[in-house]
Amino acid sequence: MMTQLTLHMELTNEAYSVLKRDGVLLNAPDLIGDQNWLPAYEWLTSKMLERLPAPTSDWKPWPLWAWLRRDGKEKGFRISEPGNWMIKFRKAANQALLSDYVKWHSPLNLSFLTDYANDEAAADSEYDKFQELLVNAGLSGVDDLIKKSKHESSHHYLLHTMHRSWERIFDVKNAGTVQATFWQLDLDDVVSVMQRRSR
Repeated sequence: MMTQLTLHMELTNEAYSVLKRDGVLLNAPDLIGDQNWLPAYEWLTSKMLERLPAPTSDWKPWPLWAWLRRDGKEKGFRISEPGNWMIKFRKAANQALLSDYVKWHSPLNLSFLTDYANDEAAADSEYDKFQELLVNAGLSGVDDLIKKSKHESSHHYLLHTMHRSWERIFDVKNAGTVQATFWQLDLDDVVSVMQRRSR
């Protein structure tokens, strides 16, 4: 039997209405909160395409997000905004990609991700070497690397090095907060819902 994950996802009232109406909820690039996050989302999408079964819809593949664990807890998730809904649902383990929420901020902020928790000295050295490679390539930073890599193949090895560092987000064994990304939320997978009422 396939292992099932129990996940929690906060939805706006509008998104919950779409889920109830259509029986499925999908995401799209134009719904991203900050366009500066686009390179990280595109990279994560590429990892999902490598590791998860292909999306079943014709919709452009784009991740949805949920919590597996927050601050070491797998229940009692707080709803941030009045009117929003907390959706508890189940998803087959092979349908979701788990990642460390804290480490995810390195890709999100276009930063090289070192293994600082394991070995501080080695992490500092690895980070300094990567910064030196950027300078030697005439690049002002990671955002400059991403822009120029679209037109100059000579920078692809640096981009690959950075992307390889981002793979560390998928090591979740010691993560207190673990997020799950997946292609779609099906109404049939929902176990329970709870709304935060406005006062």
